[in-house]
Amino acid sequence: MEKEEKEIIKLTVKEILLNICDFSVEVFFLHNSFYHHLVKDYLRGREFDRADFYRKIYYLRKKGYIRSFMRNKQKYIELTTKGKQKIQKLSIGEIEIKRPKKWDGKLRLVIFDIPKKFKTEREIFRDKLKNLGFILIQKSIYAYPFKCTEEITTIAERLNIGGYVLLMISDIIQNEKIIIGKFFDRKIIQKDDLVRARK
Repeated sequence: MEKEEKEIIKLTVKEILLNICDFSVEVFFLHNSFYHHLVKDYLRGREFDRADFYRKIYYLRKKGYIRSFMRNKQKYIELTTKGKQKIQKLSIGEIEIKRPKKWDGKLRLVIFDIPKKFKTEREIFRDKLKNLGFILIQKSIYAYPFKCTEEITTIAERLNIGGYVLLMISDIIQNEKIIIGKFFDRKIIQKDDLVRARK
C-alpha cells in the first residue's frame, strides 16, 4: 500500500509540476475563466484524463501537499511546504551510485555543516546518504568506498544546500580497517574488492 501511495504522489506531483512549468508561473490556475479553457485544451492535447486530474488534485489537497486560496475572485492552487519537501524527496529518490568493477582502495568522505534553517533539507540529505550505503564515521561525516562526486553534487544542489556540503577523497584514514570492515559486513565491499585494491 505504501509503495502504491508513493507512486500516486510521484505521478501526480510530476503532472502538477509539468503544468506549472508549461505556464511559467508559481501557481496553477484552475478556475479563472481565461485560464480554464487553456487548461482544458492543454489537458486534452496531452490526452490527460480530466476527471483523474481533479481526483489527484483532491488527493494532494487531502494529504496537505497543496492548498487552494482565493485572490481577486480567482481560485489558485499552490504547493505547500510539505508538498515542496515531498518533491525534494522524490527528485532525489531515484539517484543511485553505480558500483564500479574495481574498487580503487580509496574512501570518499561527505562532510556537511548545514544551518538549522535548512533542517528539513539536512534530514533528507542524511537519509539519502544512509539509503545509498554511506556509513557515519563522525557527526556529519559519512564515508563511502566508490566514486560518487556527481551523485552527491546533484543531491546537494537539488536540495539547495550545495554550499554546505564538502566531498573529500582519502587514501588513508586512521582506523580505516574498522570502516572498511563495516562496508564488508554490509556487503558493499567484497573480498575481490579488497584483493584488487591491494594490487
